[in-house]
Amino acid sequence: MRWFFGSGFGILGSILVVLAIPLLAIAGAFYFFFDYSTRDWVPATGTVVEVYMGTDAEGNASGTYCPEIEFTSAAGEDVKANPTECSSPAAYASGDVVELKYNPANPRDLQIKGGATQSMARTFEYGAGGIGALLVGGGLAALLVGAVVVARRA
Repeated sequence: MRWFFGSGFGILGSILVVLAIPLLAIAGAFYFFFDYSTRDWVPATGTVVEVYMGTDAEGNASGTYCPEIEFTSAAGEDVKANPTECSSPAAYASGDVVELKYNPANPRDLQIKGGATQSMARTFEYGAGGIGALLVGGGLAALLVGAVVVARRA
């Protein structure tokens, strides 16, 4: 235990590793909920049939524009869905063709490929994960230097 806190490097390394843990947990959570848990979803091509004004929790216009998407499932069912892909300004227009993946157990549960949801997930996965990995690397390097400094003092 002495080599952990026997030098400033050991203390710095410990702090960096501890700071990395929540960032890596955030990255893992985004990966799980947006990538891993949807790995069995079915790809499809849909069409934006309407763009409507989103509402807030109280039912007032939110200033965001949401697409309503229509596609045919692998089972041959015509599906209309309102994914949570609202944005301002509108990212989609009526008639736009979009690539998506949907839950075969509930085809109205879908993600637009390259949509706001996937973009946000990638930002957090790679951003938090990358920073977390750098902190772990820096922390382990500092711990190693700290161990060498303590060993040389002994």
